[in-house]
Amino acid sequence: MVYEDNNSNSSELAYDLRQVFAVIVGRILDKIEMAREDKNFPEWFKQLDNLFIEINMKLIAKERIMYNNLYEETINEINKYSNVYRNLNNNSAEVEKLYLAIRKLNLWLGEMMEKHRLYGSRMSDDDGL
Repeated sequence: MVYEDNNSNSSELAYDLRQVFAVIVGRILDKIEMAREDKNFPEWFKQLDNLFIEINMKLIAKERIMYNNLYEETINEINKYSNVYRNLNNNSAEVEKLYLAIRKLNLWLGEMMEKHRLYGSRMSDDDGL
């Protein structure tokens, strides 16, 4: 649908923006999954930050602080295992530790998306995306 400048289409515009948001977030979620499965740590971490950028407007201040704390914890682990992060070391114990640190951030973002109904709902009063 093409946007027309009149008030009668405001609900349709809101629907269109929800669809655009859903596509953007869907692409990011696909990239997160691929990077996680490949243990491509730089791409995985980058896409998690992209996801945060897209969903942060739904988070309350306390949740943003929680994200920043988890982000810092993850950065500390990335620095600790920088050779694993850059794929220069394949020590399985270190790979697992870095994987778990990034996964913790990933799971937290997923919980926030669920909490704030960003996955949507089948209910008619869904504010979803």
